[in-house]
Formats: sequence, structure tokens, C-alpha cells
Amino acid sequence: MARDNPELGNPYEFAVKAIDETQGIYSKANRPNWARGTGPFGAVGVAAFTFKQYSVGYVELLIRMAKSGKNGRIGAALMLGTLVMMSGMQGAPGADDLEDIIDTVSQYLGYTGNSRLALRKSLESGLGSVFGQETAKAFAHIVMYGGLSVLPGDAGGRIGMGNLFPATAFAKPSEQNRASQIAEIFGPPLGLATQVLDAGLAAESGGGILGVAKAFAPVAVRNWMKAYDMASTGQYSDARGRKVVDVTLGDAALKFVGIQPTVVADDTKDARLVNLTKQRIVQVKSAISSLKAQAIADRDPEMKAKADAMVTDWNQKNPDAPIRINDGAMLRRVKEINTERRERLLKAMPKDFRAIAAKEYE
Repeated sequence: MARDNPELGNPYEFAVKAIDETQGIYSKANRPNWARGTGPFGAVGVAAFTFKQYSVGYVELLIRMAKSGKNGRIGAALMLGTLVMMSGMQGAPGADDLEDIIDTVSQYLGYTGNSRLALRKSLESGLGSVFGQETAKAFAHIVMYGGLSVLPGDAGGRIGMGNLFPATAFAKPSEQNRASQIAEIFGPPLGLATQVLDAGLAAESGGGILGVAKAFAPVAVRNWMKAYDMASTGQYSDARGRKVVDVTLGDAALKFVGIQPTVVADDTKDARLVNLTKQRIVQVKSAISSLKAQAIADRDPEMKAKADAMVTDWNQKNPDAPIRINDGAMLRRVKEINTERRERLLKAMPKDFRAIAAKEYE
């Protein structure tokens, strides 16, 4: 062994420490107690933490470098800058989590709460005055999703670390799938449970052996099956078989090796941005409509005035996403409020089943 250096100490120990701090320690000794396979959580805790250890190690290294002096801060800046350059602002550590917090707070304050869409619009507006609208859109896309987003495959989505903390959108008023937020906490174990459920649904709905096998198949096999479907149909379809976007054989080849084609990833990102605002509008409109219908049914002028004030306040705060209450829909809500539950239930039944349901209700 080399002779000890007074400045570095034991060379072997220095090398071990350098590797541990830069490459990470992946043994269970470097996990929280609940993720070590013992205690009440057992194997569930181990599996839930499996894919978080790298991101935790990355953030810890970034913090250590930032605290280690001038050269360390420069290194941390380069490290973070490289990540953002490849995966964009959305790939920065905790970017998605910060968005969820901002959106949650802004929605409770009466706004649409779609910070990602607002950021994109701001970038396009600012860059548009310099480069022109089309070029501005391209630049804004790169700023948000990174330089890798211009490649045929969505590599930036794999590199980014925007989602560090699970369930950060759980309290967001517009969140429609809180089950998925809970699923983020449990990670792979719940994913396996979902596969079992999907397999059961496939069998029940007539999917046959192929449908059950597809639900249970590893990710790689599902990618192969999806690639085959893309190559044969020339389109990418969602889980319900509906067309998403046209694709090429090159896109199918990328899917075969486990890379999402950029044309699909970009369409998904755009659809998500639009859908977030739509969900918020639907949620607010439904709440106001219910309040106003109840006010009309109860003949409560104060409650009705409150509902009207909520519409006015929303439209003032969100001029790009106005809400208008349809009188016809309002009357139907009022009529439903004044209808007995038995009649409402039977009316919602399929016509062929109503007579049978009426007898069962007696």
C-alpha cells in the first residue's frame, strides 16, 4: 500500500470515500430503516425505495459539492447545468414537485393553477419578439425539456429528476387520480398489484390468454408488443386502443428497445398541459353549478349571489379560461335535486335493466 499522504490521509480510505460520495452507496446500510427489509414494512419498503436511491445520492452529492468551497460550487453548477441542458428545466431536481406545490396553492387562491403551461407561454412570448413565433416555440420546448428532446427518442425523460417526492399533487383540487398519487408512495409493489388487477380485468372483458399475458408481461415484453402494433398499424394507440398519433417504423424500432418516440412523448406533454387546465375548469364549474342549483332549489338568494360572485371572481382572475353557467344544465341540476333517489337511480340505469331494477328496488 502506498505511503500515507499528510494532506490526504490514507490513500485507500481517500479513494473509498471519493467513490462512495461520487458514485453512491447502494447497500441497505445507506437506506432509511423502513427501506432495509426489516420491521413492519419489510420487502415493501425495500421495493418502494429501489428506484429512489440514485436520485437521493445525486442530490446529496450536489449539496456536498456546493458546500465544499469555490471549486465545489463550480462543479455543482456544471453538474446541475449538464442535467438541465439535457433534460430541460422540467428535469431539474424537484421541478415537478415544485410545480405541484405552486399549482396547489394557486388553485386554492382561485386560479387555474397550471404553472407549466404559464411558463411555456411566457417563454414563447419572450422569445417570440426576438426570433419569431415558430422559432420561439422550438426554443421554448428545448428550454423546458432539454436538448435531448430534439432527438427521435425521448431520452431526456429518462434522465430528468423532476419528480423527487411522491404524492405532491394529492391535495391539488383539480387532481382527478389521487390513487396514482398514493401509488407513487408504494412504487413497484403497487405497480405489481396493478398488473394483477389488469390481468383480471383483461380476462373478465374477454381479452383472452393474450390479454392476460400482456398484463403480466415484463416492461420489455410489453414494449416489444407495442412496437409490433405500431409497425403494423402505423399509429400509436392509448390503453383503450384509441389513436394518439401517426408513427414510423423508426419510431416502432425505438419503442422496441424501450425508448418512447419523441413524436409520442411531445404529444403526451402537450395533451397533459391542455388537460390540466380543462380538469380545473370542469372542477370549478361543477362546484359553482352545484352551489347555484342548490340555491335555486332552496330559494336561497344569498347562496345564489355567492355562486354568481364566484363566477365573476373566477373570470376576473382567469380571463383565458372563462366559465359560463348554462341555464339548461342548471335547470336539469335543480330538477335532479328535487327528484327522489329511487327515481334518479332508475333513470341512470340502462333502459333494458330499468324494469328489473325497479322490481329489485321494491
